[in-house]
Amino acid sequence: MFVVAANEAEAWQTIMELQFPGIELVWDCSEWHVLFLDLWLFIDLVTHWIEHRPYQKAMNNSEHLPWISHHPLSIKRGTFISEMSWLAILSSQWDLYDEALSALGKLY
Repeated sequence: MFVVAANEAEAWQTIMELQFPGIELVWDCSEWHVLFLDLWLFIDLVTHWIEHRPYQKAMNNSEHLPWISHHPLSIKRGTFISEMSWLAILSSQWDLYDEALSALGKLY
């Protein structure tokens, strides 16, 4: 959920008024960045453009098709290319994509 407010203090005040019985909500408030699913949206402080990059949640255990599995090479290649494509979608700049590809290469 996004809260539109004039400043961070006003946003926190709005957030604290929201109550849902039986549900514990964890909030994060920042005027420069936001996490949304597997995407980190942020404002570049130099260009003032909204950028995005892949984000891996803390509880993510990185379950991927293991390279040492007995799957055919074509399946492994296709899986890796699919991951590369997904990272390209989640990256707004080449250097952010390059960082994500480096992490993917280390994973495999």
